[in-house]
Amino acid sequence: MQNRIRALRKERGWTLSDLAARIKPTPPTAQTIARLETGTRTLSLPWLEKIAAAFDVSPQDLLTLSQGPSSPIIGVSGLTAIKPLKTPPEIDLSVLAADPVAIEFESQRGTYGPGDILVFDRQGVQTDIVIDEALVETTDGLLVFGSLFPEIGDQPMRMCTPPPAAAMHSLGQINWAARAVCLIRRFER
Repeated sequence: MQNRIRALRKERGWTLSDLAARIKPTPPTAQTIARLETGTRTLSLPWLEKIAAAFDVSPQDLLTLSQGPSSPIIGVSGLTAIKPLKTPPEIDLSVLAADPVAIEFESQRGTYGPGDILVFDRQGVQTDIVIDEALVETTDGLLVFGSLFPEIGDQPMRMCTPPPAAAMHSLGQINWAARAVCLIRRFER
């Protein structure tokens, strides 16, 4: 059985220390939280109840009963845009990502070809780092793929999309940014 502690923590933008500080009556160390997240320390019922209370969720909400990680394919990339899917199919993953999402390419886009699936790990809202292979969702629901450049002074975050529709886009506010973690390339269809 897997837990969703890290995914919920990342959703809220909390560090390990932030979560530890919210656990009552005696906050554990950030290292203890990391061990509970990764399963290197047993997530006992008392720990489950304390952590669920810190998130203000039920203990069941912290558990994942699936056989393995899976990801929704949330969009299909064309030449110039990513089309969101209304009912995303699930894809089983053999990679570990705390909060995975994926896109499938329907045409050549940079080094990616038709049928390629790129899996990402959502990182929350990151505005201070460069991510070479990034997927972001803007606050108006637009999905953009490319190289993400951080805010610099008054300059907003920017995204450079790959060829054939290469362009530099200024991004307003974003809901989340994700880093590519796995490429699934299908050689036969």
